[in-house]
Amino acid sequence: MSACPFTHPLDLDAYRHGMPYEALADARKQGSFVRYDDPATGVPYWAALKRDALDFVSQNPALFSSQTEGPFPMEPEDEVQREINRIMHDNSFIAMDPPHHVTHRRIVKDAFTPKAVAAMEPWLRQQAKLIVDRVAQRGECEFVEEVAAELPLMAILELLGVPLEDRAQFFKWTNTMTFADDPDVADGMAEAQTASFEVMIYAAELAQNNVWVSRVPLSKRCWRVKSTDSRLPMKCFRGFSSYSWLGATKVPVLR
Repeated sequence: MSACPFTHPLDLDAYRHGMPYEALADARKQGSFVRYDDPATGVPYWAALKRDALDFVSQNPALFSSQTEGPFPMEPEDEVQREINRIMHDNSFIAMDPPHHVTHRRIVKDAFTPKAVAAMEPWLRQQAKLIVDRVAQRGECEFVEEVAAELPLMAILELLGVPLEDRAQFFKWTNTMTFADDPDVADGMAEAQTASFEVMIYAAELAQNNVWVSRVPLSKRCWRVKSTDSRLPMKCFRGFSSYSWLGATKVPVLR
């Protein structure tokens, strides 16, 4: 079986049969930064392909901002869409520029120390057994949705204090957000952005419930932070939760 031809780094078909090491090595011969066209989005972009380029990008966040236009190469359809994107980027962990990203990351990092993660192991093992038992009784399953995505999503929901009965809704939201260009999953970018806002609204509403704040480790990290900005705890929780839920369901699907 012949491999798909390498067109540009964001073309997922180029990775269908594994990492295209030879094609990437050839691309690096063109320089540290290489310009590509993306037929799917119509937005050309520069790819940082060498270590010196990556270092330069990382050390100059004002020049290579993720928060200004977002971490993904796409062009808003109009100014209304640009403003919607701006709001989303301001509340997104993966789009925040330094020093805001560092500030938010420092707040939640203690919830992911080896000791904190080890404390969840008995609960995680119990949930894993329940997942397998549910599908084993039927003798068949939709593996990604019912097995691979279940435990990571359940773990994130537990960390954030989200009722497990809501996990099906989160799986739907994150599918829509991730696969906006797949007509079998979503109706396009507009639906994906609607799903993103619904996740943020859910997180904000959850943050108003004082009951879970006292019992959930990660949420306590957000609310105990001392800051001159009274909006930081809410923004921290909302921004982290949105993309944690997204990552939790996509890691087992994409690896």
